Amino acid sequence: TATTGSYALTVASDETIYPATRYIEIFQRTTERIMATIELDQDLVLPGGHLTGSVRVLSPSGSPVRGATVELYPSSDYPTPIVVTTGTDGRAHFEATAPTYLSGDVASVTAYARIVHGALGTITAYAGYTMARTAFLVSATPEAGGLVPEIDTRLYLSVADPRGTPI
Repeated sequence: TATTGSYALTVASDETIYPATRYIEIFQRTTERIMATIELDQDLVLPGGHLTGSVRVLSPSGSPVRGATVELYPSSDYPTPIVVTTGTDGRAHFEATAPTYLSGDVASVTAYARIVHGALGTITAYAGYTMARTAFLVSATPEAGGLVPEIDTRLYLSVADPRGTPI
């Protein structure tokens, strides 16, 4: 089985012919006749920050589904859903506020949406984003693993973004 996502399929018969590429999208098939994805505009959000995006709803043939009700929860502990409806393009755009409470400096948060269409069924979609208090994570490590008073040692600094990517 293939992992859910977008893929590029490239085929070439030999080196003299330019390869042909076709883009395909793999979704999880369910007994419902509906597919949905959450597309977030931000992947890094401050606590209480602005979170925007859209929920894309398609039929298995790939055509947009109009008139589906979308109940979006920006996090698992969000008290009430944001309710929007898909338009003719199969998208329901939303604006939300990220949770204001963050127990540490960085957290991975999952937004989820429940999509309901009277004729095509019901499905749930998920998308993750990172919530962080700061733009950089800085750590200092002594050369010998610890600091000893009155002994000179080197200190190594590591700087990364909240997702852990070194800067």
